[in-house]
Parts: sequence; C-alpha cells; structure tokens
Amino acid sequence: MADRRSALVLVGCAEPARRLLRHAGEAAQDEGARHARRLAREVLGDLDVDYEIESRVGREASLVLDVAAEHGCSELFLVGHRNGPWEQTTFDRVMEEVIDRFDGPVTVVMGEELGTDE
Repeated sequence: MADRRSALVLVGCAEPARRLLRHAGEAAQDEGARHARRLAREVLGDLDVDYEIESRVGREASLVLDVAAEHGCSELFLVGHRNGPWEQTTFDRVMEEVIDRFDGPVTVVMGEELGTDE
C-alpha cells in the first residue's frame, strides 16, 4: 500500500485561521523536505552526484515549472500512480500541463494503483 500523508485544515477569515494555515503549510513543507532527504540518501548515497532538496507545497503545474526554471532544469522526471480506468486525478492534470508547457523532455514513471499491494 502506498505511504501517503494528508491533512485537513479548516480556516475562516480571522487572523488565528491565517496563522493556523501557515503553520500547517510549514509542517507539510518540512515533512516533505525530510522525506526527500531520506529518500535521496537511500537512493543516491552511493553515487557521485550533486543534488539539492527543494520542498514546496501545492498542486499547481506552475509550481513545478517555476522551480524547474529557478534551477535551470533542462529535463524533468515525474512519478505518479495508476488510477482506476475512469478516474483522473489532480496529478494527471498537473502532469499533462507540465508536459505541455515545459520546454524540454519530461519523463513520467507510473507506479501501482493507489490502495493496492505492490
């Protein structure tokens, strides 16, 4: 089964809601960075490659494209999961937009459907 973490943050218009949302976003960003560092050490530890960890929170293709532009990336690699036959996910829409808008090769690797054993 896929390891997936999620959070629900309900907010209103008051200042405490803004602070709560900011805190939740920072925690998600920190957890993403920790996970990425752990994964990079595990997978790339024995290779002589330079890498940087960049953690951002969001589901927008523009976020991926902005980070790629900031770092001068000439190629992108995306990893997703297979969906049920009729289900399109947010990742699918983001992936399609990144492929359409990125000026360079985009490699997409799809894993098992979420919720199934690997």
